[in-house]
Amino acid sequence: MTEIRIAEPGDLPALVASLGHEYFFTNHLGYQANGRGELFVAWDGPTPVGDVYLWRDRPHEPEVFQHLSWTPTLMHLEVAVAYQNRGIGTALIRAVEQHASALGYVQLCLGVGVNNAGARRLYERLGYVEWEHGLVVARWESPGPDGVLVPDSETCHWLVRTLRGEAPGAALSVATGAGPP
Repeated sequence: MTEIRIAEPGDLPALVASLGHEYFFTNHLGYQANGRGELFVAWDGPTPVGDVYLWRDRPHEPEVFQHLSWTPTLMHLEVAVAYQNRGIGTALIRAVEQHASALGYVQLCLGVGVNNAGARRLYERLGYVEWEHGLVVARWESPGPDGVLVPDSETCHWLVRTLRGEAPGAALSVATGAGPP
């Protein structure tokens, strides 16, 4: 069984050992500590096998803020290769949706790269629809090979899902089957 919970600062070594992305996890645990969002992690026993971040601060992309204001954004959904196709990505998304609904949000949004058709199919299957304002270029910085931050970007379809009708206060612990569907 896989357990999903909001990460704690002490989870950082396990996250990095299992999933890499030290810069991302360090920064986003810091953002979480400052009330800017939550990092949800799927665990197989003591091992992190997937994650997604709920960004609840002002959207980074100006056009997203212009059209969606302070709508929270799902970011960085990943599931370790050995655990893919077991419903863990879906469970992570549903846990974030329940959490956001319990906090009073009525919709979520996300960007999915134009070349990531598989992820887009997942999001659409879960009720996310493309907005009518066109593509969005998401920008961020990542450490290069020498550790110096370098700009990066990706052109994305922007998807939105209305949460009305979700069960407020739903439990955050979501169990998924560890075997194939």
